Amino acid sequence: ESRTCCVMSRIVVESSSAAAAMDCTLPAAVCEASDTTPDWRAVSSAAADRLCAVCCRSFAVEATVTLQDACHLAHAQGIREAPRRILRAIPGLELREMRTPDRCCGSAGIYSIVQPELSATILDAKLQDIAGTGARVICTENPGCTMQLQAGLVRSGQRAPSGDAIEVRHVIELLDESIRAGAHGPSPDAQHARYAR
Repeated sequence: ESRTCCVMSRIVVESSSAAAAMDCTLPAAVCEASDTTPDWRAVSSAAADRLCAVCCRSFAVEATVTLQDACHLAHAQGIREAPRRILRAIPGLELREMRTPDRCCGSAGIYSIVQPELSATILDAKLQDIAGTGARVICTENPGCTMQLQAGLVRSGQRAPSGDAIEVRHVIELLDESIRAGAHGPSPDAQHARYAR
């Protein structure tokens, strides 16, 4: 019997809850030869260092942003600072903290489906917290949070102080936008118009 062994050095996932689940299952399923489980806070900090170095060569994204901590990332993995470091490193971006950025938005996996009324109540409180920041963009690290926040904004009709629609974006989407703008030449009018303060 012949067996093929594959060694993975990195797995990149968009969902912090998937990463938290991998933290529990991967060491047993894939890393049997290793006695150690990765320190995800150290891994995310090192990744943030590399991404922040890239930000030094990127183009300004004039935007007011607030960060919704994904529950699994903040609570299960203890990662709160890495996404903030990335956002603060993007030229032109102003990070405005919510009073309770690590409080759940009400998505919680399928919670919004099985408990829609309570989920909506939790979301309403989160949207009030977001409104208090005056941010034009909400960043998060989890697709479930993204969908929940987008649905709440549509339902409530909540808008930025400028009257513009509030966008929900992944942290890396803003970094990517900044890098691409720098690679394709500056377009400050388009950037400023998109994220008018």
